Amino acid sequence: MKILNASSLLVEPLESRKFSRFSLPYTETEDQPIDDANWQPRFSGHQSLEKREESFLARNQKINRGFVGGPEGTPSTEFDLEEDDAKYIRSCHIAVVSCIFGNSDRLRIPVGKMVSRISKKNVCFVMFVDEATLKILTAEGKMPDSMGFVGLWKIVVVKNLPFSDLRRVGKIPKLLSHRLFISASFIPYSSWSTSCGERVTNMQFPITMTGIVCGKKLPKTRSLASTIILLLIQARS
Repeated sequence: MKILNASSLLVEPLESRKFSRFSLPYTETEDQPIDDANWQPRFSGHQSLEKREESFLARNQKINRGFVGGPEGTPSTEFDLEEDDAKYIRSCHIAVVSCIFGNSDRLRIPVGKMVSRISKKNVCFVMFVDEATLKILTAEGKMPDSMGFVGLWKIVVVKNLPFSDLRRVGKIPKLLSHRLFISASFIPYSSWSTSCGERVTNMQFPITMTGIVCGKKLPKTRSLASTIILLLIQARS
């Protein structure tokens, strides 16, 4: 089996006898109930517990996965990105994602000499931060360049955080990466990099056959999808 030099040639099979396909569009907007004058749009929508339980059924349905807007004329439901940043992440087919909110961690830059030319060309390294964290990074001499990069990291500044608990905000790029990186459609070709990232010595794992994450070496594989899955298992163990 040959490993491709770029992910753009990967094609999702249209049919499979092992899996059933369902239509699962996301809830993009909600209408204000007529009998609720105090109703306000919110990032996670207003899904009831009953509707949430029903969302786990294997059938065609519309599901809530954050980024739920209100009717026209209502304020933003928050987690706002600059248009240039939103355009950049929409173009990513493979992404390594992390975030720092509330200056809760240090920015760790992947070791450049260990990143292959293919990885630099095909993998997006995206770091979501809030304005407070960006201010500290700038004071520490890690100010993004004219393209918004600090080393390999593309710094994406999030404004209007939807939750006061920054730990909840941090779950958005972690658990809802498929809503942000919409071009990663074959499978969610994104991996989450936690604070153990300072020990990552080979960041070419999304494309090549071996890598080290948090001191654990991934076994060789002939499949890009298997590499990603093994990475996620190792990172969580």
